[in-house]
Amino acid sequence: MAISAGELRAALAGLARRFPDLAMATDDPGDLGWRDLSVVYNLDRLPVRLAKDPVPA
Repeated sequence: MAISAGELRAALAGLARRFPDLAMATDDPGDLGWRDLSVVYNLDRLPVRLAKDPVPA
């Protein structure tokens, strides 16, 4: 199921408000999950960190 650009914009804005420390979880572009056989160049996987410091167990 595809989502519209407006829905995606709203979802990303909501994530940014809910998780203000949201950041990439990797500096290595090889860790990103690029689609191999897609007409459109896009990601299957985007590792992120929700908080600056992990919560202690």
